[in-house]
Amino acid sequence: MDPIREVIETLREIAKANMPGAHEFVYHDAINYKLHEASNRWICYITAHKNYVRLEFYFGANLSDPQKLLQGTGRRMRHVKIKTAEEARADEVAELIRQAWAEAQPIPADSPNENGLF
Repeated sequence: MDPIREVIETLREIAKANMPGAHEFVYHDAINYKLHEASNRWICYITAHKNYVRLEFYFGANLSDPQKLLQGTGRRMRHVKIKTAEEARADEVAELIRQAWAEAQPIPADSPNENGLF
């Protein structure tokens, strides 16, 4: 299998495993993920390049990244460059996906606000 295709397929598997119920779709030549089909809460996308694959996070600047995998300097977007399926399988990559998924979840109406009040 082509190494780039293998990275993409591995990332798709990891994304599906760590974002249960996410809507996967192709948009602008990338595999995108959002909360659900009708949602405007976009989470991340996978895009192929000649020698690597980028896993882009729409709100990556908000993610905890102790391993310093995330690249980019924009106000909100960050990405990880992945060259091999083994790199894609790193626990840190799955953790970034889990964090992005958790951040996209709506806050329940009966949750206390930031001050602990309803």
